Amino acid sequence: MCSNNKTQRARWRECGQISLLELSTRYFASKSKRKHVTPFLSDIKKKTQSFFTFKSAGRHAFARALISRLSFDRTFRERTDEERRTDRQVKESRLLFYHHSKRRQIEIREDGGKRESKMRYSQTHSPESQSLILNNKYTSWSAYFGVDAFLNAVWHNVFSMSVLASLLFLSVTIGAMSLPPPTHFYTKHTGAAENSSSSSSSSTSTTNKLLTTFFSLRRTNVGGNKKGNKIKNYVVNNKDDNKNKNKQAEGKLGGNSYHIPSSLSYKDILDSRTMLLPEQPRMPMHILSWTPHYEFTMWTLKQVDEELNVDDRSSGAVDFLYAVASTEFADRFDASNAENQPFHMGWATQDYPQNPCAGSSSGCGSMPAPIFTFGTIPKDPTKIAGLLQAPTLPLAPCIAHAYNPDKYAQCDWFSSPSQCSEDRMYIETYDSNAARIDKYNSLIPKLVWRGSDWRYLSEYESVGTGSGFEFLHQLGLCHASRSTIIDAVLHSSPASTVEKRVPPRLYAAVLGSLNPESFDIKFTDRNEHAPQSSCIDDKFNLFTSDEMDACDYSNYKYLADFGGGGGTSWKSTLWFLGMPGVLFHHETPMRDSFYDDIQPWVHYIPLDEDLSNLEERVNWAKENPDECASISKRATQFAKKMMSTDGLIEHTKKTFVEPFGNYIDAYEILASDQKVSTADLSTKYSSGGLETVKYAPSEPAYLGNAERGE
Repeated sequence: MCSNNKTQRARWRECGQISLLELSTRYFASKSKRKHVTPFLSDIKKKTQSFFTFKSAGRHAFARALISRLSFDRTFRERTDEERRTDRQVKESRLLFYHHSKRRQIEIREDGGKRESKMRYSQTHSPESQSLILNNKYTSWSAYFGVDAFLNAVWHNVFSMSVLASLLFLSVTIGAMSLPPPTHFYTKHTGAAENSSSSSSSSTSTTNKLLTTFFSLRRTNVGGNKKGNKIKNYVVNNKDDNKNKNKQAEGKLGGNSYHIPSSLSYKDILDSRTMLLPEQPRMPMHILSWTPHYEFTMWTLKQVDEELNVDDRSSGAVDFLYAVASTEFADRFDASNAENQPFHMGWATQDYPQNPCAGSSSGCGSMPAPIFTFGTIPKDPTKIAGLLQAPTLPLAPCIAHAYNPDKYAQCDWFSSPSQCSEDRMYIETYDSNAARIDKYNSLIPKLVWRGSDWRYLSEYESVGTGSGFEFLHQLGLCHASRSTIIDAVLHSSPASTVEKRVPPRLYAAVLGSLNPESFDIKFTDRNEHAPQSSCIDDKFNLFTSDEMDACDYSNYKYLADFGGGGGTSWKSTLWFLGMPGVLFHHETPMRDSFYDDIQPWVHYIPLDEDLSNLEERVNWAKENPDECASISKRATQFAKKMMSTDGLIEHTKKTFVEPFGNYIDAYEILASDQKVSTADLSTKYSSGGLETVKYAPSEPAYLGNAERGE
């Protein structure tokens, strides 16, 4: 009798009503190393249960044959005499498989020594094979499905193939270690390109290229971004994330598109200025000079007989340059060292490059000498190669203070209190992660934004727009019906000109006016340089005179940084990264200096350039509060580290110190010019077209007080 109290082997030997597949499934399930077989056998069991049912003890020999075939457990070799006799019967009835291209011939030895040949096709079962199945003549699931040859080939060849692959990899690695340096490489201190010997054979050159490609590909994305990949499972459209990744990869500091020339002159600096024209008001190009006699001095370049473009916002950049140069390169700017020659460098603080070619598909080419800018630059470095990004302007006075706190005051827009403080950057601290989540859940569930009705990258024909005020007048919408305006702003097809393209901020403001339960988006009238009202205010509530400070923003769950005139928001992005809410970041073709350090769906929720997915992303955030709280947590951790003394200095070393050091090594001044003043050098190398005016800014460091998110 069958009984659960009997041993497993006894039940197999005596219980006649248990199926063959049930036996094999139970056996393999009891072996931890073979658990992966159980699902497969269970699936076969469901399909073939009717073919494999044992009704007599005479079938046990066949069951044991299957178990012996699929396992090598030593316990099954310690058998009784009766079991051995049974085994001999099984061996006498074993199958001999002969594999052909289209079919397999099976010779079966039956009782009495009679031989009978049967045909079994790999694709379908013949009537003969059906008979074999019904009579339980097949002794394994692989034989039943006709995959014995495949499994045997895998088992016998995989190990040898693995060994060969390992040996090949080892040989390539050892060979790479013995290779000479790359054919071209850049030396930091000399700035010279060094070449390998021209006597190298063509075969060696080809091998070097292949190995270089192989190892460079292996280094790409080492370690991956497991956290980021996990987060992206929540994304509505993963194509956006690939687009953001591509933009971020393009935006790395200069990439491989620009190398500082091995030799630079003052004339090269003046020639590079032409690629930054036209200049924006309040944003001219400057010259940093150093001489052993006068040490550091700042100058503003201007056209002769033109009115001076007064820069009233760049004193923070001046403090930054003085603090970093005197600290990181103290030996080079030591006046007591007679070997130190006069030095000059061009820099600017423009919102973004105004030259229209920077927004074209072909770009502007390369500058003769690099210019360091504290403003926004294109994410694609080839658009204007040589425009190197220093830390974004609002960070400049903060960094000066980090380098020399006794000489330079902390930037007014930043401090790290544990509670809200008017217009200072707000980074809250929590006793526990649960407290952080509770804080996030208590915030106002709306997306908030305040800013001016600025133009957006208006010098770039391919992407730029006018202001909302200009757009409405250009298309004659001031007196149109409400539905016509909604269609023109929210549902129109992409336009091909700056005048007819919908400004992103106008799109957001109209959308917010239609959905006040989810959005609190308003233009402000606080900036005298921007429109103070809209011609459709009677139909949509777009403007407000109410101001919001850091305390007000910190009460909202969703924070937006819609790009302004230069395509980014400078200080606002850092502000919102540090607040309890989650940032909705406007992805544009432009970048600020810290954009390499933040990632979509890790530190912020990305928005398309035209903001067409704004409503969709807000709805996603409402449905995924836990994920948004995690994004906010990581963003706050980044902002806290970024704005610490160590974080600011680290950011400076990465974005400015290295390229500035390369520039110092490359800059040369003729012996005949070493005693010539900066003003006279400008006149000499511009053929009298340019002059310099000493720049001594009297205004405080630029704080973004005119308008947040400009």
